[in-house]
Order: sequence, then C-alpha cells, then structure tokens
Amino acid sequence: MEKCRNGKKPDMIRTSEPKIFGPVIWPGLHIMAENYPEKADKKHIRGCQKFLEGLPYMLPCPSCGSHLLNYEKSGEERWHKTTRKACQNRTNLRRFLLTAHNSVNSNTGKKVWTEEEVRKHYCSIPACIDDGNEGWFEEGVELFYPEGKSCKDEINKMK
Repeated sequence: MEKCRNGKKPDMIRTSEPKIFGPVIWPGLHIMAENYPEKADKKHIRGCQKFLEGLPYMLPCPSCGSHLLNYEKSGEERWHKTTRKACQNRTNLRRFLLTAHNSVNSNTGKKVWTEEEVRKHYCSIPACIDDGNEGWFEEGVELFYPEGKSCKDEINKMK
C-alpha cells in the first residue's frame, strides 16, 4: 500500500466524506457543462434539468445535498426554476455550477473560481492515453493542466 505525503499509512475513509467525493464529482460536473450545447434543444434541457434536480438527492453526503438544494436559500420550488434556466445553454449551466461550487468553496476556505478560469480549465486538456485499448479505460491516462491555456487555443490547434 502506498504511503501519504507525510509518510504515514493512509486511513480508510468512507467515500461519502466530502473531501473524498468532492474532488471527483466537481470536475465531472464542470466537464459536462463545458460540453453542453451552446443552445440546448428540448431533449437536452429536459435531461439536464432532471439530472440537476436529482443531484442533491444523489450526493453521498445528505447534508451536502441539502446545502446544494438550498444554496440560494430558496428551497425546492426555486431550485426547479433555477435548474430550468441553467439548462437553457452552456453559459447558464457553467455559471450555475460555478456559483454552486464557489458557494461550497467559500464555506470551506478554498479557492473561488472565475468563470474564465473554469472555462479554460475544463474545456479541453492535454492528455496522453497509452492504455493500448479502445473504449472504456480507467488507467493509462496522464492529464496535464497547463496554466494560461484557453479552450479556444486548444481547439484551434486540433483543426
């Protein structure tokens, strides 16, 4: 078993601990937002809204779900209207998730992100995929997060 940076043996921590699942879930949500349609059709909007409305109930930490549901101090009815607006297009979804994430980060003393930072960080990233297989994989991917790269720059390089 690997050791922690401090040289100690890792503790077994439940995956419902926010410090464990947060760093996994937030990037996934931001990646989904950056790849959401610029202008969503009815099917995308409906699917997105159902996903966001279910998210507070799916988080492994019940109090985290409650905080997400009430992060605007608005409750379920307002949450429904807010998710509908968020799902209209990529920019709205990015801002919705950014606001929710920054609310968590403010309460936990972590970095508050700007919209531009989120856009640049989650739009595209240089990666080396060397697993030797096509399709689903969990290992063999090395990601690089260069400073100052924008989504537009990376996409233009691919053309």
